[in-house]
Amino acid sequence: MKKTVKLLGLVVAAMGLTSSVFTADVSAKKAKTSQVSKKKQDKKYGISKSFKFSKDLQGKWYSNNNLTPEPLNIHKSSLVLPATGKTAKVAVIGKVKGTKKYPWQMSKSWKNKHAKTFKNVKRGTTKTINGVKWTILSSPTEKSTADGDAYAVRNEKVDDQTIKVVFEADPTTGKVYNQYFTTKDLADKYQSTKFADMTYTEVNWR
Repeated sequence: MKKTVKLLGLVVAAMGLTSSVFTADVSAKKAKTSQVSKKKQDKKYGISKSFKFSKDLQGKWYSNNNLTPEPLNIHKSSLVLPATGKTAKVAVIGKVKGTKKYPWQMSKSWKNKHAKTFKNVKRGTTKTINGVKWTILSSPTEKSTADGDAYAVRNEKVDDQTIKVVFEADPTTGKVYNQYFTTKDLADKYQSTKFADMTYTEVNWR
């Protein structure tokens, strides 16, 4: 009798384990299907693929500028905006499905209708200004990048040491209006330093 009860217990346990594995497998498949569906939906509106930040730009960067209450946190294809603390996806923008137009070429009513789709999406491009390669983030529904922000990471020498600095600048002129450092202490110490190889603007400068 004891052997029978033990055997039944083992069978029930095995069935439970199988059920858990099956449930986990179904959940994983659903998540994967959802991701594929989201990518197809994105492509429909011209969000063709993820923009990849260079490895040296990725990481958490600190500033004590009064407009940046949060760190600038750059991931592989997204970033946490320091002014709001919200995450934005960064994408390469292509043509809207079924058209020969980019999102910025679509009608105002189309843009308004799909504003939610582009709400937390930034268009990622690169541009060299005054010999510096910038990563520019701007609106996916605007052709001009003038209202966006440009980021570049550089090695800078200060106080007999070399540190990495991320510069934030005007995307048309390359003039720096904010800069970020690898630690809060470095930000507090060097926020107001104007490095000789960069051009600065006084706008938003602390």
